Amino acid sequence: MAAEVSSSTSNDEMGPISAINVTPSPVAFANQLINSVSAPTAITVQNTGTADLVISAIALGGANSADFALTAPATPLTIVAGNTATLSLTFTPSATGSRSASI
Repeated sequence: MAAEVSSSTSNDEMGPISAINVTPSPVAFANQLINSVSAPTAITVQNTGTADLVISAIALGGANSADFALTAPATPLTIVAGNTATLSLTFTPSATGSRSASI
């Protein structure tokens, strides 16, 4: 599973910028029995910039997004420069084979 993220920033001439780093990326789960819930995996979202990072929405998308469950702080979420927020992700496959989604 890949964490796909985007952020809006300004350049140095306009002032401070926010920057986002998501780890781990991608998130990999071990083989899992169909309809059994995996142990949760922590995902860290870090603001590596110099300005507040404001996240207006956090959601799962993609072909197999229903096989994943995301627990995240309420949005809008503000992460001040240098700080982090933690998300939790579980995997409950509904079929065999590779399953993927994006955050």
